[in-house]
Amino acid sequence: MNVYDGWTTFKVTKNKKQQLYIIYLTLIAYPIIDKSKFTLIDRVLLYLHKSFGKYFEKYSIDDLSFEDQFILLQYYIKSLVTLNCQNSDHEDEIFQDFMNKLLKNQVLKLHSSFLKSHFLLEISDFSKFDSSYLVTGLAKIKRFLDDWISALSDEKYVNKLLNEHKLFLYEDLKRDYLSFVSDDFIMSLFQLCKAHIKDTFRQKLLKDSNNDQYYIYDNVMKWTILSFNDSNYLDSSTAAYYKKLCNDYSTKSSRITSNYQESDSFSNTESDNVSETVAKYQTFPANFCWFILLFEMKFIFCDINSQFMDIDVLFTI
Repeated sequence: MNVYDGWTTFKVTKNKKQQLYIIYLTLIAYPIIDKSKFTLIDRVLLYLHKSFGKYFEKYSIDDLSFEDQFILLQYYIKSLVTLNCQNSDHEDEIFQDFMNKLLKNQVLKLHSSFLKSHFLLEISDFSKFDSSYLVTGLAKIKRFLDDWISALSDEKYVNKLLNEHKLFLYEDLKRDYLSFVSDDFIMSLFQLCKAHIKDTFRQKLLKDSNNDQYYIYDNVMKWTILSFNDSNYLDSSTAAYYKKLCNDYSTKSSRITSNYQESDSFSNTESDNVSETVAKYQTFPANFCWFILLFEMKFIFCDINSQFMDIDVLFTI
């Protein structure tokens, strides 16, 4: 793909959009690819990433349509995190400006949470920082949860899913760009990625399980992932309950499960799943990985009815 030659701007044609989504699918598979067999993959992906970096330095993405901006930044952020690249201050400004655009549009709030979750992967691993970072880190998690829960319970978002079974900006993606890739192949890939995430975080325990705030945020995020997997959205009473838990983080962790099980908003089956999950410790990076993978499966490469049937045991260590 010719991205930057120093003379012309990048044109986001239908063919290039298709290529970007194929590359994106490759980035999803990247952690499970045998690098000894595909020896050039790192070089190719890094070269492409750096080419787009040069493009962003030279040209303003505001010259592109909003949809094209989204497609480029969606790929670039995925590439940045997957390949463990360093972003520049200029790129930070681009990301922040675009995130603000997404948040201002009611139907794009979930897209914002999806992109933002990539950046939170690293900074939410509190084992990499000293204890003084915990307050700052949890504040970022709290802001994310507020935005994410609001997005999943937004009336326009819910109505679009129920009536059209599609998400804005992804409506005709499979038909226009990915029709040549079999559904069985894509689903098998996501199953492999699911197994990889589970294996990766199997031995990583919650660092500070005695911190009520950490404990509540971690479990609210797990419960939201369970709901997202099952139904793609949150009803208003569930969303309000989750937000209340986050705001009342001083509640003792021993009361969380009973409060959840006594809530009229949940069925006995859902409560049973949570009672199994709540005792398991998993790091926030694992939670973000599950959300990202589910979003990519449901809205980009499969369909909204796709789900992991054993989601209730995904958090088991």
